Amino acid sequence: MKKLTCKRDRNTIISLLGIMFIGLLFIAGCGQKADQAGEEKKILVGAGAGLKAVLDPLAEVFTKKTGIQVEYSYLCSGTLLANMQLTKTGDIMVPGSQYYLDIAIEKGLIDPNAVSIAGFMIPVIAVQKGNPLNIQTIEDLTKPGLRVGVGEPDALAVGRLTEKMLKDLGIYEDVMKNVVLTGGSATKLIVPLALGNLDVEINWRAVTQQFHEKVDTILIDPEKLKYSIAPIGMTTFTKKKELAQKYLDFIVSDKGRALFAQHGYDAYFDTSKIGIVR
Repeated sequence: MKKLTCKRDRNTIISLLGIMFIGLLFIAGCGQKADQAGEEKKILVGAGAGLKAVLDPLAEVFTKKTGIQVEYSYLCSGTLLANMQLTKTGDIMVPGSQYYLDIAIEKGLIDPNAVSIAGFMIPVIAVQKGNPLNIQTIEDLTKPGLRVGVGEPDALAVGRLTEKMLKDLGIYEDVMKNVVLTGGSATKLIVPLALGNLDVEINWRAVTQQFHEKVDTILIDPEKLKYSIAPIGMTTFTKKKELAQKYLDFIVSDKGRALFAQHGYDAYFDTSKIGIVR
């Protein structure tokens, strides 16, 4: 009788363990489906660091409207491109210049049929609050003794644009004699000026607008200006095309355009008369 009882007990235990195992598999499966469902409502956007001021609040409005979460990876545009090429991750790319999107398209990272203009990337002259040195024009950056900051041309969209603009005006060498800081990102470049460690710099209008309490902005004569756009494109390796397309559509909607204009990504000149720099 004892052997029979032990056998029954053993069979009972095995049966119970089997039921528990199946239950755990069921729970795990449900959890996995829940995780997948959560992932489906989130997109990853690789963006130029100078666009953070508008993309963060835009994501809040977009998520509230659609329920789709937006995760950003902010990098300088050159690093953003290299990272995307290496990792093949992300659903949307918003670099600080058309130049980087063109390369991404050439390398097969961005679908050329799913691109648009997010906003205008316009360089301005930024000076210390009150403009103590009375800097008025871009030529004034050649004055001896100025402490000038510019972006790194090989990695930063505004740096590349600045270099081209100054060379076309024939003042590149004279301005570079005054350069004491080459910033690795638009936001890192503005901080020393706000702290009084620079006299003047060339940076994005949208970035200087964020620091309006610490710096003043001088618009560059449109006839001397070089500007670009912040393009937006869907990656070729996204697995969330429908969600990514909704983000694209929102960017170019009236609400999206209004948000970009509010944060300084609109043009103060006729863009049809001045071509963008790619």
